[in-house]
Amino acid sequence: MRSSFRSQCKQRVLQTVAACGGFAFCRWRTRRAFRIFAYHGVTDQIAERENLDGFFVSPDVFKAHLRTLAGHYQVMPLTRLVETWMAGEPLPDCAAAITFDDGYANNADIAAPLLQSAGLPATFFVTSGFIDGTHQPWWAVLRTHAAQAGWDRSLLAQQESRLKNQSAADRVSSLRKLFAEAGDMTASAAWRMMSWDQVRSLAAAGFEVGAHTVSHPAIAHEERADIDEEFRISRERILGEIGQIAPIVAYPYGQPEHIGHTVVDSLREQGCLAAVTTMDGLNDVRQDPFFLYRLNVSGNHHRLEFRALASGCTVPRMPIVSSSASGCHAI
Repeated sequence: MRSSFRSQCKQRVLQTVAACGGFAFCRWRTRRAFRIFAYHGVTDQIAERENLDGFFVSPDVFKAHLRTLAGHYQVMPLTRLVETWMAGEPLPDCAAAITFDDGYANNADIAAPLLQSAGLPATFFVTSGFIDGTHQPWWAVLRTHAAQAGWDRSLLAQQESRLKNQSAADRVSSLRKLFAEAGDMTASAAWRMMSWDQVRSLAAAGFEVGAHTVSHPAIAHEERADIDEEFRISRERILGEIGQIAPIVAYPYGQPEHIGHTVVDSLREQGCLAAVTTMDGLNDVRQDPFFLYRLNVSGNHHRLEFRALASGCTVPRMPIVSSSASGCHAI
């Protein structure tokens, strides 16, 4: 009851802001900054218990997002946007890019056709081990198990937070303990990953494909050499399969506590141009290209919520990330 009342109040506030031109004003005020939108999947074929935070966006909600983006923003391929910005050349007002992380099959089956219909480009960051089938997203297994076991939202959030901040070896051990009573756990069909044929179809359709590592580790909790290999092997695998690769990568998890500092030197050595995080914010001239902010979109961003997010009205102030001469980065 209380939640419903809060939701109604929020909608009234957003309606008032829209009617008063608040979104248009925020869009104008932030027109010189560029936006990178972060999605994961587009589907309505997933149980609510597994999608409790809106990880996957429904096709109807996504189509509404695309109408907003096509109508009010200059959506560009991410690499062209970043290259233009890094060269010091002017970007169009309200420049934006659309990205997807991980490599879910619904990216190719549902999201890509909707993007094509809207005439909008996007970049898909794929985890090569997920596409190969040598790894699977542990959070998908966890959420499938949680839904079957009837966990509440707070317990699932607590476990996900704990597991994100572990090394790959420790996470495997933790998951084995969690699933000891459940036997061999696999994720539900909603979390199915793309095949390489589907990744190739994205590239053939003109979409960019970039690397998101091999196994999606928490970088800050792994050895430098292992992380070097995660990005190198992933990029080489994608290039070998589809004949092209975006010079920009996406960090797994993407928050400061998951990224660390040493990875940037490795990415530069591998010829990467930039990297995207999941830190919420808009990007401007002061931004470090290896710590680009994104706007994290969920299925809970309905029409007005998405307009508020995209315009910058609800984006928290984020500290600007800067580079030192030694190549260390403060985040």
